[in-house]
Parts: sequence; C-alpha cells; structure tokens
Amino acid sequence: MVSAVRLALFGEPTVGWAVALFPLVLPLTGALAHRPPRYVPGLVAGLAAGLVTALLLGIDLGSSLSSFWTGFAAMCAGFLMCSVVFAAVTWPRPAPPDEDLGSR
Repeated sequence: MVSAVRLALFGEPTVGWAVALFPLVLPLTGALAHRPPRYVPGLVAGLAAGLVTALLLGIDLGSSLSSFWTGFAAMCAGFLMCSVVFAAVTWPRPAPPDEDLGSR
C-alpha cells in the first residue's frame, strides 16, 4: 500500500525507492520476536533463499522493466521466499508417537 500511494502521489521514484519496501520486513521481524524453535537456521536459510530469488528475478526482469519495477518485484519475491522458507524451517513438528512395544 505504501508503494502504491507513493506512486500515485509522486510518480515513479528515482532515488530512495527501497524505503517503500520497509513494511515487507515487519512480518519476519514479528516472527523472529517470538523466537520459534530453530529460528536461527530458519533465518539463515530464509535469507539465503530470499537473496537468491531476488537476484535471479532481478536479473531476469532487468531487461524488460524499469529499474523501479525490477527492484520492487525482485525484492517482494525475495521477501516472500524468505518468509516461506523461514516458516518451513521453524514450523512445529509433531512429536513422534509414544509406543510401548514391550507391553504387547
């Protein structure tokens, strides 16, 4: 929403447009604040996956879009990938069933 309002009011920015991406950091910050199990490996894996996604998408889109839209799309995809991988690594796993094999 911040980026849409900024574009509607002021047009496509040339410098400092990444400030509009700040709200994308908030979900990951909230997730880290809860310190779920395995949050450090989740953060490392999430940031790595997000960075690779953003770079590859930025390179791919760079030839067809302006720098603003390339960066915006790549960063959004990178943050989304980071969140998905972070959630996958930190998701609570069910406890293994307790089987008492000796009582049978």
